[in-house]
Amino acid sequence: MGNRDNKKTWLGWLSAVVIVGAVAFTGGYYFSKQSEPVSQPVNEEPAKQTPDPTPTPQPEQTPDPTPTPTPQPSDPGTPQTPAPAGDVIAINAYDGSGSLDIRSRGLENGAFRLKNIDWSDTSRTLYVSADMRAFEGVAYFRVKDENGTLLEPESVLRATQGAPAWSPVQAQVPLVDEYRGKVLVVEFYAKSAKDGSRINILPLKIKPE
Repeated sequence: MGNRDNKKTWLGWLSAVVIVGAVAFTGGYYFSKQSEPVSQPVNEEPAKQTPDPTPTPQPEQTPDPTPTPTPQPSDPGTPQTPAPAGDVIAINAYDGSGSLDIRSRGLENGAFRLKNIDWSDTSRTLYVSADMRAFEGVAYFRVKDENGTLLEPESVLRATQGAPAWSPVQAQVPLVDEYRGKVLVVEFYAKSAKDGSRINILPLKIKPE
């Protein structure tokens, strides 16, 4: 009986020790978990950049008006062709002889280049010299007054060469008394090979006095 009671006592104590150890172990584990630092979740999103402040709008600039170009002087190396002169050329054709260079007046076109007016008191004739470029070297002239009335009929001008060459010709206008002080329109022209119409018309206004 004594041994059995001792054995029960010993087993009782052993069970108590095991229970106490288990409780102590469980409590220690629990407190160790509570004392561990809680890890924070890592925010993997990149930091948002703060946008730049809205720029202050600038006042709209009004463009300068287009500057007026400054006229440039013409190139001195380029010859300037004067416009055909519409003025009347007055000459003292009834008083002696003379000559007048009219090349600077720009009296020219594709068929004629007027050069000189000559007159003589002995022949009582006006001579109009020109260079001519016409088909087969043939062109014409006639004389009218300011109102278009025909004074001298059509006359033929014949050059030594045809177009495209330029050749000298001369138109002769009689100086009758009725022409003194009148404006004579000496009209130079060629004729179309297609229909015979007048082309390249060039008028010369002369007032013999």
